[in-house]
Amino acid sequence: MREYIISVGSVMTLISFALMLIPEGGIKKFASMAAGFMIISSILEFPEGKINFTGINIEKIEADYSEKEALYTAEVIKRHKENLKAAIEKEMKSGNSFVETDNNGNITRVTLRCTEDESAALRFVTQTLGVPRERVKVIYENK
Repeated sequence: MREYIISVGSVMTLISFALMLIPEGGIKKFASMAAGFMIISSILEFPEGKINFTGINIEKIEADYSEKEALYTAEVIKRHKENLKAAIEKEMKSGNSFVETDNNGNITRVTLRCTEDESAALRFVTQTLGVPRERVKVIYENK
C-alpha cells in the first residue's frame, strides 16, 4: 500500500512540474487534459497484491457487533420492563408490581401486590396493556 501511495504521489508531482514548463496556449490545454488522464489511470491502477485485506477479521467484527446488539436489546427490554412497572404502580396508587417479560420484551406475567382495591390496576393491565387475565396474578397484603 505504501508503494502505491508513493507511486501515485510521484506521478502527480512529475506531471505538475511538466505542466509548469509548458507555455500558455492551445498545447497547454491538450497537455493538461492528457495529464489528467494519466493521473486518473495511475490512481485506478491497483496492482495485484498491493492492497492486503487479510489482516481484517470479519468474524470478530460480526461477533463484536452481535454482542453490542444483544447488550442494546437487553437494555431496551430492561427499560421497557421498568416503564411498564412504573405505569402499573401509578394506576395502583399503593403496593408494588412485578412484570415478567420474554426475550423480545413481551409481557408474559404480571403480579400485582395490592393492599386495597386492585380494579383500576387490573383494568389498566388487561385493557390498556392487553395482557390476558390468566397472566395477571393478584396478591393481597395487609398493612
